[in-house]
Amino acid sequence: MGAFSAFGSMAVAIPFMLDFFGLPADQFQLYLLGSVVTARFATGLAALHGFVVTLLVATAVMGRLKWTRMFQVAGAHLGVTAGVMIVSGMVMTAVIPYEYKGVKTFEAMRSMGTPVAVQKIKDAVPLSPEYQARPRLEVIREWGTLRIGYSAKSLPFVFRNDNGELVGFDMELMAELGRDLDLQLKSVYIKKTKDGAQMLQDGRVDLVIGGRVITPKRALDVAFSDSYTHHSVAFIVGDAKREEFATLGGVKRMESLTLGMLSGSYYRKAILEIFPKAKLVTVASPRSFFKGQVTNVDAFVYSAEAGSAWTMLYPEYATVVPKGLMLKAPVAFNLPKGQLEYGQFLGTWLKLKNANGYIDKVYDYWILGENPKARKPRWSVIRDVFGWVE
Repeated sequence: MGAFSAFGSMAVAIPFMLDFFGLPADQFQLYLLGSVVTARFATGLAALHGFVVTLLVATAVMGRLKWTRMFQVAGAHLGVTAGVMIVSGMVMTAVIPYEYKGVKTFEAMRSMGTPVAVQKIKDAVPLSPEYQARPRLEVIREWGTLRIGYSAKSLPFVFRNDNGELVGFDMELMAELGRDLDLQLKSVYIKKTKDGAQMLQDGRVDLVIGGRVITPKRALDVAFSDSYTHHSVAFIVGDAKREEFATLGGVKRMESLTLGMLSGSYYRKAILEIFPKAKLVTVASPRSFFKGQVTNVDAFVYSAEAGSAWTMLYPEYATVVPKGLMLKAPVAFNLPKGQLEYGQFLGTWLKLKNANGYIDKVYDYWILGENPKARKPRWSVIRDVFGWVE
């Protein structure tokens, strides 16, 4: 099949074969990389091909073509070619080691600004009734500390890197808030997400982070700050299936579509309206899906921003936002209910950080993966050859 499809173009044949065998489409980049070299040989082989065909035709017309001899040569040629390919593959496998570094790259991410020390609280203690009755912002300023609640499965908004540091989109904002108010940051791990509301009310934490979506049901239990970013609905699929989910129309035309979603997902109703024939299956956690424990779904409905981070850890999956699908949900910090002054202050602070472009820089760094520090200056003869300092 590869030989027949190659008659058209290798740029068509290789993606077709990758899709046919269910291999990651990213491997096409290997062909593009190697084509810089192989294209030079292709020109010479094309000229040799025309020369050989001309000789064969001329020999056949003159009646001097020995078919037996030609098949012997062709067989020897194919045998030598197969042997060279096998040996080359073994040599390159042994000489050129390959290790996927996406996991290490993600886990090695550091704060984009000056690192801020975060004290870990193992067993948080509720505030006394006297302090619970006071405005929370007043207590935070009096104690000079901000207790931050977070939970697992919050990539890339808050997670621990390979150095044990608490980092991420939301932690970057918390570090900036701490610098602005001269606050010491303390982290409290929340084992169960539903416990966050009670921990906010009794003062064990002052706010909860982790890319929390604003929903009507959550608003019954907690207050929200102003929104500082959003989640975009996407499909997490096996890398080889990304083209099948490229457009909204293509997904709608799928027969017996089964979609996985987290329990209580805010997008559930909207997804059923867009895909009325789809069957929804509850997925316990993102990690259970990425580890292959959920096998009865065609795609996992999840946030594009968070999904991109997960697919760095599990490169056999891809995050796809179908063209035409425009579902978004606002993201904000969870705050204790009834703390109006506290909420107004955070809203004002977020507006200031949005106006001066700080939130955009954090988004570019943690969501889009743009690292200004990693950009190298353009190559220069004066600097790189002569070693002169400009």
